[in-house]
Amino acid sequence: MNVKRIYKEKLEENDTVHPGKILSTVLLKYNINQKELSLRIGLTKKAINEIIKGKNPITKKTSEKLEKVFPISASFWDSIQEKYDLSIKKKSIKQAILKEIKDYKKEINKVYVNLTENNLIPEIKFIQSNYQEIALNIHRFFGINSFKYIKNIYQDIFNKNFNKIDKYSLSAWIRLGEMQLMDNMMSDCKLIQVKTKIHLIIKQLKNLKNIESLEKTLGKLGVLLVCLPDFKNTNIQSYSKWVNNKVLLLINSENINEDDFFFNIIYQIVNIIKNQKKSIHYHFINSKYSKENILFLRKKLLKNIKKIDNIREFNRIAKDFKVPKHILKKICYNICSKELKQILNSKLEKQITYINI
Repeated sequence: MNVKRIYKEKLEENDTVHPGKILSTVLLKYNINQKELSLRIGLTKKAINEIIKGKNPITKKTSEKLEKVFPISASFWDSIQEKYDLSIKKKSIKQAILKEIKDYKKEINKVYVNLTENNLIPEIKFIQSNYQEIALNIHRFFGINSFKYIKNIYQDIFNKNFNKIDKYSLSAWIRLGEMQLMDNMMSDCKLIQVKTKIHLIIKQLKNLKNIESLEKTLGKLGVLLVCLPDFKNTNIQSYSKWVNNKVLLLINSENINEDDFFFNIIYQIVNIIKNQKKSIHYHFINSKYSKENILFLRKKLLKNIKKIDNIREFNRIAKDFKVPKHILKKICYNICSKELKQILNSKLEKQITYINI
């Protein structure tokens, strides 16, 4: 009896063949019924019936027993059982992914666009025949088993009321930064130890000429600075959080001027020192600065400045401290001369969202 040929024929009829179907054919060929087989191998008739109906597998112990009844090796039964289990597993994964795509299609598409545009996962056409590959690539990027678990990992994002922000794309942006931290060996963060010397840190940072020296200086303080590309639908400009005893500081370095770049670094450092390990800090493009942070920046950045008389001096301070002028106006407006206030109001009026301090 050519049992391999029978198995091949069954596969042509159905791409998933349970070993029970082959066993049923073998019983007919050898003119043995289920009851007689149960007596020969010591299993109940019910157990045999459930194997034939595909409800239970042919275990290794059962395959060894069948080998003694029929001239069919135990390895054959083990092999087709293994192929069946693998086929069922693949179908189950495919069904789960199709459901996942159905439930999160818009969100997955936005994340997919951001990841492919930045060459973080392979770009293939976003069609149903490719859904499984797309989903698996996104799973690997995030290190998750399902797209729905992103909410579990980035609860802080999903618990906040961010307007016009795609939270899944923002999670992907942060994940990209976190992957840099995994590969980086740093000492513990020393910023808290120097919390009363923020002006010295600012002075040191403002004299640095390039990103590499900035990264190196912050690295010595236990802060990993990561410059990231812009992700669509996020509007994120900077982000910081504690990871164990280190600080991850992410900056959106795409389409940002030098003043805003340095101000975001200073802004995040101030938050890190002020709040220590209590929270995660986000700063979005065009977002308002809180009254609390403006007061803190004024106190620390302009500690030794008593009065600003003219626009030239104002511009020099903005340049030295790497603070955008519209933010500097908020910080130091009360110590500006009357003439300077008039100039600032006429030049910067349209750019500023006022915060009373």
